[in-house]
Amino acid sequence: VVHLEAGSLSARGDALDVLDGEVGEGERLAEAAQSARVADVHQVHQQRLLDVAVAVPVPWSRGPFGRLVEPGRQSTRGREPGLCLQRQGQSVPLVQWGLELLAQLQPIARTLDATHGGSDHADAVAQALAALQAPDTLPSARVLSEVRTAHGDSFVAFARAQSLKNHAELLVMPWSTKQQARFEAMAAQSVADQRAIEAADTMPFEIYRQEYTSPARLGRPRAQAVTA
Repeated sequence: VVHLEAGSLSARGDALDVLDGEVGEGERLAEAAQSARVADVHQVHQQRLLDVAVAVPVPWSRGPFGRLVEPGRQSTRGREPGLCLQRQGQSVPLVQWGLELLAQLQPIARTLDATHGGSDHADAVAQALAALQAPDTLPSARVLSEVRTAHGDSFVAFARAQSLKNHAELLVMPWSTKQQARFEAMAAQSVADQRAIEAADTMPFEIYRQEYTSPARLGRPRAQAVTA
């Protein structure tokens, strides 16, 4: 279940529209802050769900969780309606298996919450359960919908819009002179370090290039000369 949204392109989906010149500075800051909070909550839920999953006292490939015969199918075809996986020789619907896993994670989540306080772990499992039962609310579904409805089925156009949105959000975030000075110092130090490394070089670049891909360096046996 954790793997269902691994590698999704956007954790925030529809949290913000692309910022334009008509949005005031105060509104931009408020929207950027809200977007960051949405992303933070999503990341916390993912981390808590992973905490619960790794607390399971049996390997995922054995015991009540069964054995996944086709480990790549859920990642490459996870949004396919009615997708089934093989578990101990039996075909099991992906959603059914996910519900079973989450049911087994619930008491573990409650135990972790009782130990650490709060309800973060139980909330994360509940959120995963809701997402499994409503796949159209998942980030991947929102990305596909946005690509289809707002960008003419062009992933390139979608990716560019997301890049511009993130760029705008970053530009309106506060930036102090102390932060600017820190990064300028880091850049200057990086240039100085590079020059020091280059000045200390004792080997011509062409020899270095040949040695870099040499059989000896790669740990491979040299080819033996063939005699006639």
